[in-house]
Amino acid sequence: PPPAYVPPATTPATETATLPNGVRIATENTDGPMIAAGIYADVGSMHEAPYQSGACHLLEKLAFKSTANRTHFRFVREMEATG
Repeated sequence: PPPAYVPPATTPATETATLPNGVRIATENTDGPMIAAGIYADVGSMHEAPYQSGACHLLEKLAFKSTANRTHFRFVREMEATG
């Protein structure tokens, strides 16, 4: 049978830091062997000056598309194999 009471999970505290080049990093300490990473950038039409137009699209391409050494298929396959 299920337990009568399960206490709610606690949300880990988020800590932020800013590197000398202005990149902001947010981290959370969690219990267990899992890791998750997210990359967020203040880019897009809302944050870009006219001379920066397209920066968000460029970052997307760099992060998720093929490279000189890896095709898109290989990149996806390796990410999925990692878990």
